[in-house]
Order: sequence, then structure tokens, then C-alpha cells
Amino acid sequence: METVDSNSLKPRHLPLPALDYCTGYLIGFATMAALARRATEGGSFLVKLSLCQTGHWIYNLGLSGEKITRGNCRLPEYEDLQDALIDDQGPFGLVRHLAPIVKLSETPARWTHPSTPYGTHAPEWIT
Repeated sequence: METVDSNSLKPRHLPLPALDYCTGYLIGFATMAALARRATEGGSFLVKLSLCQTGHWIYNLGLSGEKITRGNCRLPEYEDLQDALIDDQGPFGLVRHLAPIVKLSETPARWTHPSTPYGTHAPEWIT
């Protein structure tokens, strides 16, 4: 009988926003494939993806023929992320968080407001 290390069963973060970006790319690809299929075959198609399944897929891809383990895939340390972080001053004080990853040629990606507590702004359309 195989013994299982209880630490290996705990959820772990993947480096940076891998799940979000990979799932987004997969949604785009699946949508284009469904539209192409609709154009050639007719009908309609349902595209379903999940962050959890993308995580399982990434985890099981392996690295150079090996499964991803602590030994062959080091999670980034705080110091490794410094180039990907920005500081925002707001109601919570100084908050350090991931900067927008996307780099646009004409308009820099940014947030217009820092993080705020729920209920700070009235629910209204800004014109």
C-alpha cells in the first residue's frame, strides 16, 4: 500500500496568474473553434472551462518528461516578484499587488482607483 504525504494534499499556488491567463487563452481558442465549426457545420456549441481543470492540466503537463515537483519547479519567492508588483495608496493604506501583466502599445494598462471597502461607492453609471 502506497503512503501519501499529507503535505502533498494541500492546495498550492501556481506561479503568478497562470490559471487566469491559460484559462483565458483556452476560452478564446475554444470559442474560435466553436465559431469555425458553426460556420462549416451549423448548429451551436457550448464552451465550458474552469480554473480548477486548467490547474490540473498545467500540473500534469510535467517538465521535461517529469511531473512538476518541489525539486524541479521552484515557486517564486517574494523577491522574485518585485518587477511584477506595484504600490497603491488607498483606504487600506499602502497596498502592494500584482501590476497589470498586459503591455499595450498606446495606452498603459492601469487601475483608476485603488482597492476600497465594499459599499464605498454608490451603484451608479459613470458618465
